[in-house]
Amino acid sequence: MVQVKSNLLIGWIEALFFITMSVFYIIYYQKYPLGILGESASNFDAIVVLAAVFISLFFIKRFLTSSNDSYKEKRKSKLLTILLVNYLYMGASYRIFQLILIKYEANIPMDFINVIGWLILIISLLICRRNIELNFKVEIKKLFVVLAGFLIYGSIMVLYITKIHSIDFFSVTIAIKTFIEGFFYPALYEEIIFRYLMITVIKDYISNERITVILQAIVFGLFHFILYYFINQVDFVYSILGCAAQTLVGYTLGIIYIRTKSLTYGTVFHALINTI
Repeated sequence: MVQVKSNLLIGWIEALFFITMSVFYIIYYQKYPLGILGESASNFDAIVVLAAVFISLFFIKRFLTSSNDSYKEKRKSKLLTILLVNYLYMGASYRIFQLILIKYEANIPMDFINVIGWLILIISLLICRRNIELNFKVEIKKLFVVLAGFLIYGSIMVLYITKIHSIDFFSVTIAIKTFIEGFFYPALYEEIIFRYLMITVIKDYISNERITVILQAIVFGLFHFILYYFINQVDFVYSILGCAAQTLVGYTLGIIYIRTKSLTYGTVFHALINTI
């Protein structure tokens, strides 16, 4: 009976999470619609985007089976330190980047900041290598489910924009180039930080995987507040609301990692999502 009540409560928390993120995104979209749509943008577009995200998510949840691999005990203090160091750099680097551009009008390539981020992450992982267990196993069946989940999302988005709005925005060549360029950064980089490190640390404190996925998704989404507020100059409230889309994607990526215990699937899905 206690277990039933616990599952019911977690179910309500998940429902509240999905509803809140959806409302946030719809409110945000009314002021900041998809740029490629121009004057043809409408409030219905937000519903289509959310539908694409949720259909893809529920497909993955339905067909992606859980791995039998289990988490090994880690020294959470060390992993938490790595997580905090890299998360602080990710946040601070964009703010510093913006201040330098404004004050000194210096042209600092983003690739430079990304390379520094990778160096910090690699050094952190090497220092604590005895506590690190990065898994990149691949099973064809699971990879197929993840790819199919993306194709559902991508097909809805591309067909809707090209057919309904009559905007030919998608190029296979550009998509392939974007996928290759974005595979290691931000996809793999963020998957190590937000999925491996963050989920491992959270699970040391919270045993329920459904709550763990929600928490890491919220932190992942809020990280994008930096991009909205400091880089894109969106006002404070709408910067928070704008994080809803990334939070829902973060939830999907969390489900992929929890089910597979491998970084490969999430990295591929993440890099593919960034092509749309």
